[in-house]
Amino acid sequence: MARLGVAMDVRFVTTEGIEDYQVKDIKALLERDDGFTWVDIPECDAEATQVLSEVFGFHPLAVRACTERNHIPRVHAYTDHVFVVLNAPEPGAAGHVHLLELDQFIGNRYLVTVHGPLGAGVPLDAALRDTRLVLERLQAERLRPSSPLEL
Repeated sequence: MARLGVAMDVRFVTTEGIEDYQVKDIKALLERDDGFTWVDIPECDAEATQVLSEVFGFHPLAVRACTERNHIPRVHAYTDHVFVVLNAPEPGAAGHVHLLELDQFIGNRYLVTVHGPLGAGVPLDAALRDTRLVLERLQAERLRPSSPLEL
């Protein structure tokens, strides 16, 4: 899985399969109606926040939430999408439990997943585990979602 553009993966998902694209293609992909766009952001850096703000036009507070650790799950409904913050437990050393955060922007024609930020000592691979499993199912054609919500 190659990193494209600004350290994010851009894919277009149809009932026929999944295709990889570059960050510069997002605007054109959002115009398509034969599937939906999935942008997966492993780490929300300055360039990623620019894409969230300028390309997608997400609310500044939601974008800021992607750059900060959120210990409480939440859902915010906007006119054209839903912003969801999810946490999953990750066992750490000496019985410590870390929270893995996954932020999601779910619209009619897109899903944007943003991982982290991560606590000290938590490997990025742990944060990416669930989205990689979903990607593997898509690539093996064991999952064929017809909408971002299904994904």
